[in-house]
Amino acid sequence: MNSGAARCAPGAAAGPVAITVVVSTRNRRHKIETCARTLLALRCRLPWQCVIVDNGSSDGTLERLRELSTALAPGLDVVSEPRAGVSRGRNAGIRAARGEFIAMMDDDCLPESGFLDAVLEVFADPSIGYYGGRVLLHDPDDYPITIKTSLQREEFPSGTVLRPGALHGANFGFRRAVLERIGGFDTNMGPGTRSRSGEDLELATRASFGGWRGVYDPRPTVRHDHGRRTPDSVRSLDRSYDIGRGAYYLRSALLGGAGILALKHWYWNMWFRRYRGIRRLSREALGAAYWLAAFARHRVPEPLFPRS
Repeated sequence: MNSGAARCAPGAAAGPVAITVVVSTRNRRHKIETCARTLLALRCRLPWQCVIVDNGSSDGTLERLRELSTALAPGLDVVSEPRAGVSRGRNAGIRAARGEFIAMMDDDCLPESGFLDAVLEVFADPSIGYYGGRVLLHDPDDYPITIKTSLQREEFPSGTVLRPGALHGANFGFRRAVLERIGGFDTNMGPGTRSRSGEDLELATRASFGGWRGVYDPRPTVRHDHGRRTPDSVRSLDRSYDIGRGAYYLRSALLGGAGILALKHWYWNMWFRRYRGIRRLSREALGAAYWLAAFARHRVPEPLFPRS
């Protein structure tokens, strides 16, 4: 990186940018304002864009984001997607993105100062189609969950069924060209649907079976201010992950290109002989059934980008 290069703030004016950061939020006004202010304080050696999607909030989030956009402009593009579901919200953000690279994070995450340049460094390798970044715990009083602290880089060759935990939707991204080819998030998956989670792994695995290499790279780093401090909140999250895992494996097997390899991967990761293994498996099966029922009702995916 050229240390003497100009440090660009985000710009809302139309024009080419290198990176777009997309965040979808719903009814978390104070969290997203902190996230937005942290994002807009970032600098990058190339022009970039910040897109925040209000995903049908009822707590004044959209109005507050528009106030921030006016007060801090140029810098923040606000998009409204009233239909609930983080996959719908992220897809709306991707449609508004102008960057060659699209980075995504959760609305309770705070990027570190070098985040944007680190994303550029990941994609300096033209064979990398997607990445997952490092996720640290922001508040030491929170449970150490939904984080990935490893400093060890890990590569995912094309044709890989990603294991759960290989990357986190709190901090990951794609080349725009990949999403133009494979489409966006499955709107029958993720928070806001009965499948609850798994949409991030599914999209990455779909990219992998589309022919792209991926990587876990610790350089793009965020801090996760998730606020979970009770055993009940942790158990609830674990149940959501179990349900989403089943949806992920079945969707990857049937539509994501992974076929029987995804089913084999699911089988070899079942906890038949571990404590509470059967209960976990039953939730995975439920998640698979939830996704299949939703897919039966809504088979045709929404176009991610307009046809040229």
